[in-house]
Amino acid sequence: MASFFSLVTELETLLGQLNIILSGDENTSVSINGVEKPSIQKKTLDEITAKVQLVLDAAADIDAVKYATTSAGIAATNDGQFFSVVSDSEDKYLDLYKNESGTAVFKKSYPSLESLKEINKSVYSELKEDYAYIVIDEQNKVAFAIDKEGFTHTVKTYTADVITKKINGIDTSNYLNNISNGNFESEMNGVASYGQSLSAGFTKGQAVISNVQHYDSLMFSGGVRAYDSGTDPSVIYSSLLPLVESVSGNLGETPLSGMTQNIKELIAAENKINYTEQNYQLLASAAGESSKGLSQLSKGTAYYSRLMADIEYGRLRAGEQNKSYSFQSMIWMQGEADYSVEALSDKTAYKSNLAALVNDVIDDSMLITMQSTRPKIISYQVGSHLKYFKQNNISNAEFAPIAQAQLELSVEHDDFILAMPMYQFDYLNSTNEVHLTSKDSKVAGAYLGVAYKREVIDGKKFVPLKPIAFNRSRKSINIKMHVPYPPLVFDTDWVSQNQNYGFRVFDNAGVQLSISNVEILNKDIIKITMQNEMDDNPITVDYALFSDNATGEVGRNEGARGNVRDSQGSNLIFDENGLNQPLHNWLVMFSLKEGELSWL
Repeated sequence: MASFFSLVTELETLLGQLNIILSGDENTSVSINGVEKPSIQKKTLDEITAKVQLVLDAAADIDAVKYATTSAGIAATNDGQFFSVVSDSEDKYLDLYKNESGTAVFKKSYPSLESLKEINKSVYSELKEDYAYIVIDEQNKVAFAIDKEGFTHTVKTYTADVITKKINGIDTSNYLNNISNGNFESEMNGVASYGQSLSAGFTKGQAVISNVQHYDSLMFSGGVRAYDSGTDPSVIYSSLLPLVESVSGNLGETPLSGMTQNIKELIAAENKINYTEQNYQLLASAAGESSKGLSQLSKGTAYYSRLMADIEYGRLRAGEQNKSYSFQSMIWMQGEADYSVEALSDKTAYKSNLAALVNDVIDDSMLITMQSTRPKIISYQVGSHLKYFKQNNISNAEFAPIAQAQLELSVEHDDFILAMPMYQFDYLNSTNEVHLTSKDSKVAGAYLGVAYKREVIDGKKFVPLKPIAFNRSRKSINIKMHVPYPPLVFDTDWVSQNQNYGFRVFDNAGVQLSISNVEILNKDIIKITMQNEMDDNPITVDYALFSDNATGEVGRNEGARGNVRDSQGSNLIFDENGLNQPLHNWLVMFSLKEGELSWL
């Protein structure tokens, strides 16, 4: 048997050979077990060369003799016959002519091998400006790419075509679509929504959408909200049932059905494992409570105990089925009550208290399950500040400290993930409403499912569309964005256009400055041009914190909102045969103050 060290040495050698194959240029080969293997680029060029040669040979076969001049060709052919002349151009190999009553009539040219190589190199070179590694197909489309931030892309990101399954005749579907092999360490996996009414599916009695089980996801016998059926654990946690949504008073469709459905569909699409073969069940439970502030949901409260009970009974029920269990994620949907009744403008306090809750949930759940992996806390970004601030006569109604705290914590805490803002959704059509429709509760869950898939299963950091760098002159401001799926887009169809696409600029005294133009540069930069020069004092730029409608409060038509998104929805559509909802990443709300940029 080979020793450990010899196996390590062999692995290092194989990895080195693989690196040469992936990154080598068109002249690179590597010897593996005595066999010369070309790099991907060399293989691509060699096969293109071979195919081009077939074309050239076919062209040559039009006439067995290649003539030096058209006169020679006319002299050697009869009326109606074709002949070829060696081209004088470096870009062409042969020119095809037809003898028409003794006159050489040009028909077409065949490119030279060198010109085709240069075209391919040119396309490859242009694409390399944006990507660290790419594979292009015979149509010069991106079949597979890794960008400079480590994200993978396929041709479907850039075109409306289906994803390429073969490159030069080789089946590559396993490589093109697998984001990773996947972390499927447990057979049963707990996900719990926690927070206020949105986490519990407060839809004011609207009919639920998910009234049949999707795939093999589960809930407790008491329902997706086990407490709907009482408080007796022997009743509400007695068994596991197929996950379906139900109406209980004002509560209806939770985000959990959309989330679990999308997770299962992403596993099937990206990891090529059908749900019947996944051996990866999701156990969903909603433990939150309407109108509760952060302090009322923290450790030591009855609601926190309810969340822990969901985890404990998930472990017990999985064990009865002889299945391994992990608590993988808590969904956090809360903040409205803190705008309404608690520290309205204390961003620092909210962030500190939320970080404490995040740590408590992680530590306590791991003690219950004895798992080694840390659960992920996946959050929305609360978007109803205008509603609550106006309701409570707060003069600075367009400042959103809780939303900013959630954004900053997602940068500072590795296990707290910000999945999406909320301005792109539809809310219930009634006065003083901050609750989603049944449809949008489910779609919000689908967004949360994307973040779950990337973090928990793929093992990769999920980062939303957000600012990552800032610079400015006296007349303009450039904000570079982390763009999960380029390019950036101004979308005024789905989200009604807000003034300056949702951007504002303030001077150091808090006076709003006039913007003359907002534009997108290089797929990932927002450039704001000012009407007048700014001084050297710190400025503040914010996004999606206001409405151009005096009565607007929430939602994509009249609420605090912005119009910037990426292009993920061109590739990722949730529930194609039902809701058919593109899942673009929308730019998170933010307040960016010069000199206070540690969260970028």
